[in-house]
Amino acid sequence: MILYFSSSGNSEFIANCINKTLNDEVVSLNEVIKFNKTLVFDSTSPYIIIAPIYAWRYPLIIEELIKKAKFHGNNKIYFIASMGQNSGDAQRYLKEIALNKKMEYMGYSKVIMPSNYVVSEKAIIKNEAIKIINNALPIINNLALLIKNNQKFDKPKKEHFGKMYSSFINYGFNKYFKSSKNFKVSDSCIKCKKCIEVCPLNNVSLVNNKITFSSKCMFCLSCINHCPINAITYNNKKNGTYLFDNLNFKTDKE
Repeated sequence: MILYFSSSGNSEFIANCINKTLNDEVVSLNEVIKFNKTLVFDSTSPYIIIAPIYAWRYPLIIEELIKKAKFHGNNKIYFIASMGQNSGDAQRYLKEIALNKKMEYMGYSKVIMPSNYVVSEKAIIKNEAIKIINNALPIINNLALLIKNNQKFDKPKKEHFGKMYSSFINYGFNKYFKSSKNFKVSDSCIKCKKCIEVCPLNNVSLVNNKITFSSKCMFCLSCINHCPINAITYNNKKNGTYLFDNLNFKTDKE
């Protein structure tokens, strides 16, 4: 069973690519979280968790979901991270979760995908994004074959200062930076409610005909990246948006 969390489409793409080899069940954790679905899963095949890296770790809500979930059937679990460049020491936390759940840890692997972190950098241009994805395809296909053959992933190379990034800096990000307070919605908003639809934590709502943010934000930036007219900004930064679907990417097999 493939379980993925995806805010802009990168992790969903990886999940679908792997599933072309495995022909397995694919589950969106976005929907599991948004609609408060049961955290009980049953699979005869290994579990594959795919999620992006937020501040050098899986999003904490995804880590907590894995801890609380009950995985029946197959006892093996793989982890794949969609990321910009680095993931710190993320694998240490995931391995610990797997072992605490008495599951067989089959490894952790990183897949570099186009960055969607538009609160601090300009949105990536289409040609560059497609180049990154094409470079990622052989890695994704190799991971799929390893899973199909019940082989463990190679141990990832240690990153410089990885432990510090995934502990202290990640803590600071979640404690002090991850907030809805600085999201702004311009008067150009067309009230399409796309931001409400894609927010996994139901943190966005329409109140008195205005888009309003609550305090449950996980900082996935789905609201910004899915806005069709770029009406939502963070600290008034207008860096554009990134969505995988907008690239109209096609593999050679399609």
